[in-house]
Amino acid sequence: MIKTNIKVIDKLGLHLRPASKLISITNNYKSEIFIQKADQVRQTNSVLSILNLEIKVDDTITIIVDGSDEATALPAILQLLKKENFCIIV
Repeated sequence: MIKTNIKVIDKLGLHLRPASKLISITNNYKSEIFIQKADQVRQTNSVLSILNLEIKVDDTITIIVDGSDEATALPAILQLLKKENFCIIV
C-alpha cells in the first residue's frame, strides 16, 4: 500500500469533471484506489462516492493505492490531478 497527501487548489474543489477523470484513469488499474478526507475513506469507483466527501479548496486529502500495480497507478493519478491544476503534493 502506498499513499500521498495532496492539497486541493481548484477553487471549485473536487467537482464532477475531475472526479470523472479520476475514475476513468483509476479504472485502468487492478489496484484498489481510495480517497481519504479526515476520517472518511471512499473507493474511487463511483462519482457519487467521491463527491460525497465534499472536498473543497484548501482541503488536504490522501490518495491511497493498494495492489499489484500501485507503483504505476499512483504516479499516473497524481500526474492527471496536477495536469488539471487540481492539487499540489504536500
